[in-house]
Amino acid sequence: MHETPPPTPLLNPDSRSNRGIQHDVTGKLLCPIDFDWDDPTIRARLRNCEDGYDINSSYFLRCLYQGGTGNIDDIEEGFLKSGLLVKVFKHIFTSPSSANASIEASENVPIGNPVAGSRTTHNAKRATRKDVSGCLHMEEKVTARAIAYAAVQLVFALSDAPHWTAVHNGFDYRSFYYFVVDFFEALADKSSKERVKALLSWWNRRVFPTKHLSASSQSQQVTSNKKLAQQRAAHAARDRLSGLV
Repeated sequence: MHETPPPTPLLNPDSRSNRGIQHDVTGKLLCPIDFDWDDPTIRARLRNCEDGYDINSSYFLRCLYQGGTGNIDDIEEGFLKSGLLVKVFKHIFTSPSSANASIEASENVPIGNPVAGSRTTHNAKRATRKDVSGCLHMEEKVTARAIAYAAVQLVFALSDAPHWTAVHNGFDYRSFYYFVVDFFEALADKSSKERVKALLSWWNRRVFPTKHLSASSQSQQVTSNKKLAQQRAAHAARDRLSGLV
C-alpha cells in the first residue's frame, strides 16, 4: 500500500516555529485555492507578501477541502469536507481515538499528518467517560458552529503562532469563525439550503456513523417488509386464481 511520505522538515508536535507558510506542507494547506502553491514562483511571491499575492486574501483554504484541493470555478465543491477537518472535529468533540480512522481511504491528502500529535495510538481504546459532544448535548448531530470551531483550531494548528491570539500575521480567526457560521446559516435561497443540509448529513454520517446507520437500517427494514408483503399478497392472489381454474 502506498503511503504518503512525511513532511520535510518534520513537524515538531512540541513546537510551532517551523509551521505556517514557510513550511511547504503547512503552507500549502493554508494557501487559498486561488493560488497555485505548487508553482515555485507563486509560492515565493506569497511568502514575500508581494502585491496581488496575499495569503490572507480568502478563507477558501486548501486544508478545508476534500483531498486538499479545490475548484476555483465552484468554490463550494468539496469545501468543509476535508479529512483533516473531520479528524480535528473528532479529536475535540468525540475522542482522540475516534479520530484515528476518520480520514477515508479516498482522502488522498499529502499532509504527512501534520496536525495530529502524539496523543493517541491506533490501539487506543475509546474513553468510557462522556465525550465533549455528550457534555454539550449535541444529541449526535454535527452543528455548523461546531464545524466552525474545529476549522479555527485546524487553521491555527497549521500556523506558526506560538500561542492563541485572535489575529496572527493578518489572519483574523474570529472573522474566519463567523464566515464559516454564515456559510451554513446565512442562506438566501432554497438551493443553498439544500446544499448545506446535504453537507451536514455528510458530516453526521462520518462523526456519528452508528446513529445514522441505525436510521438507515430502520428504513431498509421498512422497505424490505413492504416488498415482502407485496410479494406475498401477489402469491396469495395467484394461488386463489389457480384454485378457481
